[in-house]
Amino acid sequence: MENMQGIVDRIRENPSIEIEVVDGVDDICLRCPHNVENRCSRPGRNIEEFDQEIVDRLKIDIGREIESKSLFSLVEERIQPEELSIICKGCEWLEMGFCEEGLRKKNWWK
Repeated sequence: MENMQGIVDRIRENPSIEIEVVDGVDDICLRCPHNVENRCSRPGRNIEEFDQEIVDRLKIDIGREIESKSLFSLVEERIQPEELSIICKGCEWLEMGFCEEGLRKKNWWK
């Protein structure tokens, strides 16, 4: 959770920061206990499936670099908070309510 907060803080300090869109383990996952040799070992649906669902909905490519404010505007435009229970079913972040709450707060990164 601390790692996620650090990333959120960096984005708030610099909303023009570039984010590379990846499929799989990313900076958020660095300190996760399920991160084993840069692969997600969490049982159930894997991170690549979650990531693919999101990039499909956002209509962006894996490997693309995009300003964080542009990325989050796309998320707000193309994903409704109530859709997260389907898109992210089984994700522990979803279970904590972090993502849905954040998506309901428009412009949370500002």
